[in-house]
Formats: sequence, structure tokens, C-alpha cells
Amino acid sequence: MIATERLFRSTLLASIVLGIAGSTADIAFPQLIPQQLHDAHDALAAEEVEEYVPFYVGIGAAGVLLVLGGLAAAVGLWLFRTWAPVLAVCMTVLAYAIYPFLGHTLTSALASALEELSATLWGVVLALAYFSPLKQRFSRTEDRQP
Repeated sequence: MIATERLFRSTLLASIVLGIAGSTADIAFPQLIPQQLHDAHDALAAEEVEEYVPFYVGIGAAGVLLVLGGLAAAVGLWLFRTWAPVLAVCMTVLAYAIYPFLGHTLTSALASALEELSATLWGVVLALAYFSPLKQRFSRTEDRQP
């Protein structure tokens, strides 16, 4: 299958939409996780936050950087800007680098599935940007129209 701009943008948009859906699924549908499990997780998280407040401030700052950088990368990818694939890879590497420091998380199977699908599609977007004929759109300086 030849990668087209439409396929690329559809995959990019699907990755973003599924990531947001996965991140908010447990908020929208709290019944997906039993209340006892919620309570135990909240109690444990409250203890950890009190112990490591400065650490979590740093992780929060990195999170803000990731959101802003990720948003810029997504817009740049959508518009086929030359800098966008590099920024997208950098934000992806940074995201996975801080993952081990986030501690435990509590998510439903639905949220996990949506987040995994989003991450897989993000990988497809990066692969298309670097290893398909679309890579020329990211290096072309003339004729840039969204």
C-alpha cells in the first residue's frame, strides 16, 4: 500500500483521538474498575505523594513539556514541517524515558487497549514519516500546502 497524505493524517488523528479516549476512559466510566481497588490505589498514591513531592513536581514539569512538545510535533506532522519528525521522535523517547519514574498506575482493560492502539498508530505515523515516500514531504521546502 502506498502511503498517502490522507492515510498519514488519518493515522495521526486516530492515534491522538485514541490516546485521549484511553486517557479519559476510566474517568468517563469509573465502573470499569471496582471501587475497592480505586480506594486502595488512592490510599497508596496519597502516601507516596506526601513522601516525594519535589520528585513529582519534576515529573509534572516533564509532563507539561511532553504535552506541549507532543502537540507541536503533531501539528508539525499534520502540516509536513521539516522539523516535525525529529521533534516527534524526541518527545516519544522522552515519554518512554520518564515512564519508569511514574510509579504504579491503575487502568481498566479498555483504557489500556485504547492507549496501546494509540501508541501503535503513533509508531506507524513515525514509520511513515521516515520510511515511506511521504518522507519527501518533510524535506521539501517548496510547495508546502496543508
